[in-house]
Amino acid sequence: MSALQLLFEWENLASEQEPALWLVGLNPGVLEVVRRSGLADRLGSERLLYNARAAIERFLAGEEKSGGKPG
Repeated sequence: MSALQLLFEWENLASEQEPALWLVGLNPGVLEVVRRSGLADRLGSERLLYNARAAIERFLAGEEKSGGKPG
């Protein structure tokens, strides 16, 4: 099983529960593979982030909206 297949499986499980799969700071080659696989479309721009700073800001914004719980 490839790492990409594992990511798809984990995304299926995570979408049924509270935790979400976010991909952060992918190099251009990996990002292209993720896009071609369809995983990028499935995650959307909300969960495909440029760097750790963007991920932290998104996480903290989710905590503020939910009263302390990310999401």
